Amino acid sequence: IRALAGTSEFDTAADLHAVLPADATGTVQYWGVGPTEASPQIAKDLYDEFFAAFAGYYPEITLENQNVGYNDMLDKIRTAAAGGAAPDVARMPILWG
Repeated sequence: IRALAGTSEFDTAADLHAVLPADATGTVQYWGVGPTEASPQIAKDLYDEFFAAFAGYYPEITLENQNVGYNDMLDKIRTAAAGGAAPDVARMPILWG
């Protein structure tokens, strides 16, 4: 498979900072359907690791995370968008996009 597809090497920091410099500052509102009390521990750990990695790559950006329940997200994002109060970034299940 590797002979046919090849391999890629990534420099995550360089790739990210090519889009947004490392010294960027500000606040980003982020809404996402994240883990719940019933989620497996690995889902909770990965969720926490994402935010820790973001803070490491962009220490001067405050990420205001709002973990929205799956059953509430679609209505919440529609209402917020209609009212001009949508977050900067929203991660939604693929079917809603």
